[in-house]
Amino acid sequence: MSDASPESFVFAITDDIHKFDIGPEISKQTRNDVEALLVSYRPNKIKTTDIELSITVTGDKPIYLSPRRLPFTERDIVDKQIDEWTQNGIIEHFHLIMPAKS
Repeated sequence: MSDASPESFVFAITDDIHKFDIGPEISKQTRNDVEALLVSYRPNKIKTTDIELSITVTGDKPIYLSPRRLPFTERDIVDKQIDEWTQNGIIEHFHLIMPAKS
């Protein structure tokens, strides 16, 4: 048995076919190509910049925020972003060893 939480899927199934009006003078092949592009388009974050950010802190106290609950649908997105930032050296894992209380 797996420890993973069950995944939920939502499907929107419809017979509604969108009509695209790109002008009467466009050839049928071009019209079909444009329609295929519009139907299959999925936005992706691809833009990058050469900007480098430096954060200056006023002390050596680690910055820490308490974990927050995320909807299941967003956990995978956040995990992928954390993995990417870790691989790129933007963030690093922090392990705090607490001294024993006397």
